[in-house]
Amino acid sequence: MELSVGIENICRDFALYMQNEDFKSHLHYVSAISSFPISDMMELLPLQENETIYESINILSSVDLSELNKCVRSLYQRIIFNPVPKEPNTDADAHSQAGIKTEAEQAKKERHWICVEGLQTMFQCSQLRDPVDAHASLNDTMLRLRLLLTKCPSTNVLFLLPPQEAPAFVESLQEHEAQTSYPHHRRQGKRFKRDNTGVLIGDYVWKYYM
Repeated sequence: MELSVGIENICRDFALYMQNEDFKSHLHYVSAISSFPISDMMELLPLQENETIYESINILSSVDLSELNKCVRSLYQRIIFNPVPKEPNTDADAHSQAGIKTEAEQAKKERHWICVEGLQTMFQCSQLRDPVDAHASLNDTMLRLRLLLTKCPSTNVLFLLPPQEAPAFVESLQEHEAQTSYPHHRRQGKRFKRDNTGVLIGDYVWKYYM
């Protein structure tokens, strides 16, 4: 799993991922705060020339952690237990061999990228309803994603965050950059205030799940 802050060209990364012909790529975009940047994507990948790619983009909405948990459970089932497509064939043996071949090809070539945006908004909504359930839903979601990555290494999980939702993570990146560029000087990173929930979910996820 990865955290990324302040990404400006995420559509470029999406396009490069989906265009890789060595894999059958699937993009799952889960958001609480915005819609999928389809217009930016179509500038990079025109729809008429890339219909197959757009058929493999799955857009999901999640307003709180309970809904995110349901989305992740659904994706887990879809990715781990993806059924092998059957082809009509009157010859049972030929049909069986075709099924095995299709399954092998699918296991080799399919890959999935799950992108989650708006985690802080989801957490705040859940926190207002039930703080205990909010943490339980977050923990179950993150552990299920971790299990998914273990069982299906070709899957990527990315959390998109603005810098103010993961200040400790941003500071660690700044310190690493400063040590790399100027080993004898430590750069003072910008400090952010916590929101009204008292929890910055980006830092929490980075600390306990990454």
